Amino acid sequence: MITIDATGMAAASQSFADELVVQLLRERPTTHLTVLGPTERFARHLTATAGRLGVQDRLTIAPR
Repeated sequence: MITIDATGMAAASQSFADELVVQLLRERPTTHLTVLGPTERFARHLTATAGRLGVQDRLTIAPR
């Protein structure tokens, strides 16, 4: 399980979200990714990417 604290992150691109999800949930044997306090936009990016890759059940977004 990996937890990322995104509370201090002002902005993040779709490509950054794509890389996080691909590298941590598809390429590596990470069982679960939790992202703490992302912006709404970054949370949408992460959720969309996880859904597209079929790993949405292994992603948790903890809102601000």
